[in-house]
Amino acid sequence: MLCSGCLRCMVFLLGCMRVRCGAQCIGVKAVNLFGSQLQKRHLCSLRRILGVKNSTTNWAVLRECGQEPLQVFWFRASIRLFNSMLDSNSETLRRVLKADLHLASFDSSCWSVQVSNAFNGLQSSAMFKQKMLRATRVPMQEFICDLRFRHLKVWRKADFSCPRAVNKKAVV
Repeated sequence: MLCSGCLRCMVFLLGCMRVRCGAQCIGVKAVNLFGSQLQKRHLCSLRRILGVKNSTTNWAVLRECGQEPLQVFWFRASIRLFNSMLDSNSETLRRVLKADLHLASFDSSCWSVQVSNAFNGLQSSAMFKQKMLRATRVPMQEFICDLRFRHLKVWRKADFSCPRAVNKKAVV
C-alpha cells in the first residue's frame, strides 16, 4: 500500500506527462469529452493510482485527483497559441492567422472555426468569438474563469445527487 504522499507524487508526475502529451496535439474537440485515446489512458492510469474499479465514473476520478479533462487543457492552450500568434514578430505568421480567420466564413474545417465552435456553452461565448474573428486578443483571465465555470457545472450537478440513487447498470 502506498502512502498518500506517494500517491500525490504519482498524480503530479502523471499530470506533467499529460501536459507534455497535450502540448503536442492541440486540438479542441468538445463533441465527445472522454472519447480520445489519450484521455482514456489518462483516466485508466488515475484509476490504477487511486485503486478504484474501472466502473468508477470519470468525473469522480478526475475530481478526486484534482485533474481536468484534457480537452479543457487543450482549449486553454489553443487560446494561448492564438494570442501568441497575434503578438508574434513574424509577419507571415500573422498573415496566415488572418487568412485562416477570413476562410472561416467559407470553410468549416478551418482551425479558427473549430476553436470558435468550442466557445459554445461559455457565458461570454459571443464576446470571445467576436474577439477571435476580429483578430484581437482573447482576455485569458476572463476566458479561464468562464471555462472553469463551464467545467465545474458538471460537478455542481453531481453534488446534489445521491451516489446510491444513481445506477448505471440496466435493470433486469
